[in-house]
Amino acid sequence: MSIFNGIDQRARKDNKGRSDGKLTQEDLRDFYSAKDHPEVRAGKKTENAVLAELLNSFEGRGGNRDGAVSLAEWLRYY
Repeated sequence: MSIFNGIDQRARKDNKGRSDGKLTQEDLRDFYSAKDHPEVRAGKKTENAVLAELLNSFEGRGGNRDGAVSLAEWLRYY
């Protein structure tokens, strides 16, 4: 929970999504750079596509695939 809350509460330049109880691609961008992902480097995927896949993995089978990870989805993953 502390990792989720730390990411969620991190201030961004535009202040959007801060402490909203969901993790989005923009929230994760501060912690994970997809630019060096092998498929991005090979031109097969965009950075946004890799971040979307990462979010979907946290949502798991029971996730709603809304592009945001709730605390409940995060806890189910772990």
